[in-house]
Amino acid sequence: MRRCLVLTLIALLLVASALPAQAAAKKKATAPAAARKAAPAPAAEPAPADILATVPRLISYDPHPTTFPLPAPITIEGKTLAGEIEILETWENKKNDSYLRQLGARLRLLEGGAVTRTIELAPVKLAAAKGKAGTVLGEARGQGIGLRLVLDEVKGGLGAATEVSVTFQIVGLPGTGTSQATPPAEPSPAPAPSSTTAGEPASPTLAAPAVTAAPTASPAPTGTDQTGGTLGLAQQLAAKAAALPETAVAARRKLLEQALRAAPAATVSAEAAAFRQDLEARLAALGPAPAAPAAPAPSSPAPAPRAEPPAPAMAPATPDAPPPGSAIDPQAKAWVEQAKAFLAQQKEAEARDLLRKAVEKAPAYHEAWLLLGKNAAANGKHARAMEALDKALSLKDDDVEAARLYFKSAYYTGDADKGLDKLRALVSRYPQNQEARFALAEAYFQAGDLPACAESCQTILQARPGDRRASDLLARAQERMK
Repeated sequence: MRRCLVLTLIALLLVASALPAQAAAKKKATAPAAARKAAPAPAAEPAPADILATVPRLISYDPHPTTFPLPAPITIEGKTLAGEIEILETWENKKNDSYLRQLGARLRLLEGGAVTRTIELAPVKLAAAKGKAGTVLGEARGQGIGLRLVLDEVKGGLGAATEVSVTFQIVGLPGTGTSQATPPAEPSPAPAPSSTTAGEPASPTLAAPAVTAAPTASPAPTGTDQTGGTLGLAQQLAAKAAALPETAVAARRKLLEQALRAAPAATVSAEAAAFRQDLEARLAALGPAPAAPAAPAPSSPAPAPRAEPPAPAMAPATPDAPPPGSAIDPQAKAWVEQAKAFLAQQKEAEARDLLRKAVEKAPAYHEAWLLLGKNAAANGKHARAMEALDKALSLKDDDVEAARLYFKSAYYTGDADKGLDKLRALVSRYPQNQEARFALAEAYFQAGDLPACAESCQTILQARPGDRRASDLLARAQERMK
């Protein structure tokens, strides 16, 4: 009897020890099925996007326009709409430096002056994004249109960005629902644009026609011509102009002028010559432009009128520059030398006081005006900088540094065209000054007029084939125009 009880207990112990092992095996066997059941379905690919416009922008801590218009109207669902982009940026100040921490944007489309659609791209934390050129930092979609933010260049890395170059891409989206303003979790390289209309175009320098053939329809795109521009891009711009309503005369003229600047020279081929003459005929049919001559002319636009300084210290008349060798008042020279020493010691207020006294005593003292302009620009006083730099240019009209700084200040105050006018006038006065032409090419690039930038670089390379800066800038401009 006792033996039977012992055997029964042993059997029960064996059964009890086997139960946990069976449960574990069953759990292990069912885990993959449960995981398969819980796994989310792969996210649907976003609808294909047609890039309607691209707008490059340089963003730094210096004062700059935070809202700017699209370069030309765009067509969405059969409607021609104007638009503007507002930059949403957050900066952090640490000691003597400022860093861009978040960047987003808001796109507003307007019809008849009223906002009809708004797409907002929530600010992206830059430190969490990848810093490779071409990375899509964020994208917002909705109402048949999208706004994409693409990284071009960054100074200091995205974790400590002091200056960022980006491109805002406006995309058309078939069948899109409500706006999705959340940026992608993993930024991905941006697709190449199918067409490009970039920046804030300036008044063009139109080339004279080289043939007398009758105007013809624009031929099919043939790609890039290194001697004169990109025919395909020019034809895209011309097509956009043709799609605009008859009442949008200013917008049509601007697109046609951009197309003419981008088109290859008439001497390249009969196709290019016919296309250029067709553009010129279409421009002539629009009537004279209010700010530029309608007839083709090789000369650059005349310089913009100089602003009169508002304060008594900045209000001398515009006397002629002293002839070479003429003496500047010794006291004014002493003040300027002392101001330089103060600037080296970072005593800027004392330096500015001496520079103002110097220009009061010697109104034709070019160096004093230039130093005043440089100091004002460095401190973000761009309107004041433009006044002083304009005076410096009136006294020394080949001063490339003053013209370059004038453009930068004009750009930050939202009037890039005014700064471009200064540089174009300088190049017109001194066409062999390749430093001036390169400064103009850089300004075109910053303002987003890529065809004009490429044209200026090509002119430099014809005079100086080994100019590395011009060839690098040309490559960057052509890459963005693809």
